[in-house]
Amino acid sequence: MSDLPLQRFTILEVNDAGVPLPLRLAASLAGKIAADLGATVLKIEPPDGDPVRRAPPLLPGGESALFEFLNTSKHSLVLDLASARGQGTLSHLLESADACLFEEPAKVADLIRRNAAAPIEIAPFPLGMDPAQPFSEFTLSALGGLLHMVGEFDREPLRLGGHHASYAAGLTAFTGLTAALAARDAGTKATAVRVSLAEVVQWVNWKAASGADAAGFSPGREGKQSEFQIVRCRDGHVAVVYTVSQWPATRELIADPRLGDAKFHTRAGRRANVAELYEILLPWFAGKTRKEIQSLAQAKGVPFGPVFGPAELLEAEQYVARGFLAELVHPTAGRLRLPQLPVQWNGRSFAPRLAPGLASAQPGGEELVA
Repeated sequence: MSDLPLQRFTILEVNDAGVPLPLRLAASLAGKIAADLGATVLKIEPPDGDPVRRAPPLLPGGESALFEFLNTSKHSLVLDLASARGQGTLSHLLESADACLFEEPAKVADLIRRNAAAPIEIAPFPLGMDPAQPFSEFTLSALGGLLHMVGEFDREPLRLGGHHASYAAGLTAFTGLTAALAARDAGTKATAVRVSLAEVVQWVNWKAASGADAAGFSPGREGKQSEFQIVRCRDGHVAVVYTVSQWPATRELIADPRLGDAKFHTRAGRRANVAELYEILLPWFAGKTRKEIQSLAQAKGVPFGPVFGPAELLEAEQYVARGFLAELVHPTAGRLRLPQLPVQWNGRSFAPRLAPGLASAQPGGEELVA
């Protein structure tokens, strides 16, 4: 612990009752990153516990895998923030904390804004939009234009797997958190930080908005008309991706003389003739395994990517070589393999740590679990 970059900081993560899941996940991810980097993160849960404790997928012992991923390195405090006692305890904790992560609908939002040294607020919408309107990660992705980019044109939009909007907002909140802490270290008063999930989704999808502004339209949901597609191979699927400068190497890799036709020489030509292009490409992939395709493509400098299932990632060569999946012995769930932060600092990786008492925190009372 002696050389962790955030070890000298104490951060509150306030998860109030009634907060929608996307905001909870965003705040929890920001707190997770801080905790894995050494900060003391105190997670405040409502009397019935963070609902994420009961969210699927569940581990064999009944614990939520999502909750363990987001919260393993934290401490827990169960508070009823609707009570005077709970608010008084929170006010006391804010006096000594370096920053506080919280969600906009929280009952104690005004209390935190007034008293936190660095309030980091996570909200669904920009200022000026009605915060009370219903939303979900799916509708936020639609509002930000992300669903316009996913799936086939002639079918319903597809929900992206995982929690892209929430996790992008959590990373954004962590960026704001570190900026606030750096300002305090420099002797400058840290200003309040506010993160809007809707704006984060638009930022993640910036190319679509930029393209629409420049060209008057934004390509999206192109399906089989897309320049880059997922195609079948002998043992699964591969993503066909290459840059303009990599087209000559791609043509040499596939080694079909028909790709030398002048209509395929430019990107505009390939897009205009994409159906014919993939008629030529597909047989080359069909008879090869993902590993064979990746090896042949890498030798030519072409970034074709195999599509992996989650279980396959446990033995993926790059993750194994980097020791990316760290082992942790959980008091109730047993042996867990959890991803480390995808960053190294002076050659060091950051694995989750089991904070004493978090896994055994029992909802239903106001007690510190340390």
